[in-house]
Order: sequence, then C-alpha cells, then structure tokens
Amino acid sequence: MALPTDSISLTTLLFAQAAMLVTPGPNLIALSGAATRSLRHGLAAAAVLASVVALFASATVLLGTTLSPGSQALRALAVIGAVYLCYVASRRLVQPRQGGLLERPPRVTTCIEVGLTSLTNPYAIVFYGGVMLPAASLQDGRCSLLVACMAATALTIYGAFAFIFSHPRVRRVLDRNRRLVDVATAGCLALFGGRLLAAAL
Repeated sequence: MALPTDSISLTTLLFAQAAMLVTPGPNLIALSGAATRSLRHGLAAAAVLASVVALFASATVLLGTTLSPGSQALRALAVIGAVYLCYVASRRLVQPRQGGLLERPPRVTTCIEVGLTSLTNPYAIVFYGGVMLPAASLQDGRCSLLVACMAATALTIYGAFAFIFSHPRVRRVLDRNRRLVDVATAGCLALFGGRLLAAAL
C-alpha cells in the first residue's frame, strides 16, 4: 500500500489539509478570538497555529516512516481516516448554520492559549493520525517537503482568516457566501476520503 507515491499525490494531500483548515473548529475559534482584538494579534495566532501544524506533520512523518507501508495498522488507520473525512463532509452539507461564522468567539489573549488549543484539538489529532499517518510513508527526500508545504499552507490560510476576522465587513461577506465554501470543502473532503479508502482496500 504505497499511498502517497502511487495513489495520493502531495498536491492532493495539501488540498485535503486546506479543506480541513477552513472547517470551523477549535483552531478557528481561537484564531477568531485573537483576531477580533487586532490584526497583529490575529497574525501572531496564525503563526502559532502554523507552527503546531508543522509539529503535527513532523511527528506524523517520523512515525509513518517507522511503519511498514503494507501493514494492517496503516490500512486500518486509512479506513478510519477515510470514514472521518466523509463524516466531516456530510456534516458540512447537512448541518444547518446558526448565525454568522463563529459567532461570539472567546477572547483569547495569549499565543500560549492559542497553541494549547491547537495541540489539544481532537479534530487535528484524528486528521493527522487517521489521514496523514497512512499517507506519511513518502520517500525520504519528500518528507521535509511535505512538512514545509503543510506549514506554509496553514500559515497562508490562518493568516487570511486573521485578516477576515479582524475586519467585520469582510467577515460579513464571508458569512453571506458560507454555503459555497461548505459545498466546495465538503466535496474536496469526500473525494479525498474516497480515494484514501480505495487505496487502503
């Protein structure tokens, strides 16, 4: 089961990661709480979140390289990850929205709080354990590239959200078009989940 090199490209992995990053959850709530104070606080929080992503990705890659590509453990994790992605996609499509995007976020005051929130984010733990770990047996020369690309993607997306959250008018525009974002990300997650499941079976 050579998931990354034969079945799932690096670009596909990054698209799946991006779709997860824009899914509302603890990370975006923490970022929103920081960015509503000021853009500077939001960008600092975005940098912290991207650093945690790099940490998770590095740990996943290191662990993935110690496991046999054809092991039953990786196959089981891939199935779990695929089911999880399809579950998240279905919730994005059928769960009704109440109010605006991440309405009434908590006031996160320090980068330490943002970092702790991200480190204990259960959605991130499941994503990296069930999705990224089965796909982490990249060739040695691509492991560092994977980590760098995932950190850069996270910094870009979280930085964009920091700008959005710190500007109420821009935030309202996103709220009005949230359904389009939901459909696009749900489709990406479902496609990747299906591909991961097909590669595992």
